[in-house]
Order: sequence, then structure tokens, then C-alpha cells
Amino acid sequence: MEQAIFAISGVLIGALFVWLLSQKRSKAPEDKSFLMLQDQINNLTSKIDDRLDKTQAQMRDSVSRQFTESSKIIKDVTERLTKLDETNKQVINVTDQLQSLQDILKNPKQRGVLGEYYLETVLKNVLPPERFALQHNLGKGEDGKSLVVDAVIYLDKNKILPIDSKFSLENYN
Repeated sequence: MEQAIFAISGVLIGALFVWLLSQKRSKAPEDKSFLMLQDQINNLTSKIDDRLDKTQAQMRDSVSRQFTESSKIIKDVTERLTKLDETNKQVINVTDQLQSLQDILKNPKQRGVLGEYYLETVLKNVLPPERFALQHNLGKGEDGKSLVVDAVIYLDKNKILPIDSKFSLENYN
């Protein structure tokens, strides 16, 4: 756009200059009109320069604003990507922990230990310590082996409630 303004003003000034020279040759006594035209050309040139300066200043301001906005957007996107990366790491960590839990639950002995742990936790949270016992021996069975239950709850009148904890893999799955 600036180049077009320069080109048009250059053509106008050149045509005016040629016209003035041809007029001067034919009418030399009209020097005042030539000076007036020259003043008008100078005024026009000054106005065009002022407008070009204003346009350039506006363009610099616009580019500066766009650069600032772009910088803010890039910063925001970078922060969000960082948060997303952290979240992704947490998801991977939880996935690893779940895989570890699944590996533990595949082994029946470890499932039994986990069931006993939860049974103990529930009993400690619900009953006073004198109302239950863990790994209680009930005596010998018909085959002569010791009968041990994971826990017993002491009821009234010297009665006990035996509890054998189980962790059902089928229910978990």
C-alpha cells in the first residue's frame, strides 16, 4: 500500500513538474503561480510523509501487540502441556500400582494375607481389643490337625464366633 502511494505521488509530481516546465517555457512571467504550485506540492508531500509515519507507527504497535499475545498463548500452551505430562505420569504410576496389585492377587497365599489384614483392620475399628482375637486355635479336628481360624469374636456366656477371612478373586475380577 505504501509503495502504491509513493508511485502515485511520484507520477503526479513528475507530471506536474513536466507541465510546469512546459508552462514556464511558454509563459515566463507567471513565476508566482509556479511558486504556489511548488508550495502545494511541498504541502502534499509533507502530508503524505505524516500519514506514512502514522501508518508505520500503527503497524509497529499492531505487530507488538500480536507478538505479546502470541507469547502469552505459547506460555499458556506450554504450562498446560506440562500439567498434562504430569497427569500422564500419575496415570502411568496408578496403572503400575494396579498391575502390582493384580500380580499380588494372583497368588492364593497373598490373597489370604490381604483378606486377614482387612479382617484385622475391621475388627480393630469396630470392637475393643478384649472382644476379639486373631489366629485363634480351636483345638484339633477329626484328622488330628490343629484348627486355627483367622479370628474369633468373644460373645456373651463364653461363646465365640469363629471367622475365617477369604478374599474372593472371582468377586474382585
